[in-house]
Amino acid sequence: MYSLISGCSGSGCSYMKAGFKPIGNSSLSIVKSFLPMVKNFISVINILMPLANVFRPIADSFVFPLPISPHSYVFHLPFSRHNSYVFYLPLSPRGERGRVKGASLRTFSTAYTLPFLLCLLGLLVLGCARRPDAFGRQVNRAMESSFQGQELLSEGKDRRAEKAFTKSLEINRSIDNPVGTARQLNNLGVVAMTRGDLAEAKKLLQQALFINQEFGDAAGAAINLANLATLAQKNKNIPQAESYLQEARNLARQSGSAKVRGQVLCQKAGLALDQQDPATAAVLLEEARPLARELEVKGSWNYQQGRIFLMRGDTVKAMSAFQDALAADRTILNRTGMGADLQGLGQVWEEQGDFSKSFLYYSRAFELYAVTNNREKALFLLDTLRRLNKTGRLGLSLKPYEKQLADSQAAPVPGK
Repeated sequence: MYSLISGCSGSGCSYMKAGFKPIGNSSLSIVKSFLPMVKNFISVINILMPLANVFRPIADSFVFPLPISPHSYVFHLPFSRHNSYVFYLPLSPRGERGRVKGASLRTFSTAYTLPFLLCLLGLLVLGCARRPDAFGRQVNRAMESSFQGQELLSEGKDRRAEKAFTKSLEINRSIDNPVGTARQLNNLGVVAMTRGDLAEAKKLLQQALFINQEFGDAAGAAINLANLATLAQKNKNIPQAESYLQEARNLARQSGSAKVRGQVLCQKAGLALDQQDPATAAVLLEEARPLARELEVKGSWNYQQGRIFLMRGDTVKAMSAFQDALAADRTILNRTGMGADLQGLGQVWEEQGDFSKSFLYYSRAFELYAVTNNREKALFLLDTLRRLNKTGRLGLSLKPYEKQLADSQAAPVPGK
């Protein structure tokens, strides 16, 4: 079962191993506001480069244009007499001026060029100091609170996450930003689902869905429907969950968002696997394959592939898939996804008869769930550790794990 957090960027578990909703219309305006800054900066660079070539003696202690390709400039940024850095700005393959495709940093040796550093600082101040408008600043505040809430929820601090999402909701409402309002209603719905308040979660998710449908945000509506599917699955209403996911699939396709579409397809595949239908899951994952380039989708896609391989008895491919999922989820710090991946690896080693390694991976998953306050999964894994310890005759002490879980249940989570 999955849940999707709506964000401003960007698992066989209670939260989706996907990630965040792409930037909506309001957030896109913030990005656009920074484009003139970049253009101003590059325009000044294009003016200075020919001058530096003409006055080469001065340029030797100021700015060094070294054409290492027909469409690039190199700047030396020295920080000591023997160590400095080269800042490489490759222009577009067509040689269009002022269009930067990427940048990299590498070591170089040269003399002091402090004037260049001061010049660069001046360019940044004069060419890139434009501030977003008043509306944009408030959207930035709302985004900051939303990101904070996402991180807190990932750490299992749902009360503090709720406060952060509520603050973001209030800001969005105060500036009449419906898209941002819908995002935070969705996120608050996920928090309520985490606490087990399914009635409140449904109410919040339906409010978010109504707003997104009214304003034509197909990607946002798809996320809301995917979360409603998770809610239905928690309520053991599988037909309702399938209906929500099919509608979410259609909207995700309409939205043109590869990330949301990939997330929904992976969730639908997970539901099929829960119903012991690997054939349907394989078809859905094949459709999602080209969408799994995003790390948020890649983790979920590989996790569901690992489940299919396990059902087919191919533990070698299952291990590879779970390892790839873990690498992707660790990169984006998807803690709940990491727990599911570790649990999958524990199951693989158990299937191969290596109870010691299986215990190791299960225990890592247990500790992650215990720390993030996912007590339901932590209890399940504690029972699994007991069973493995007995079956494999490992002779390991389970008291540290039992104490860790008891302590987390007896005392409130710090900062929660």
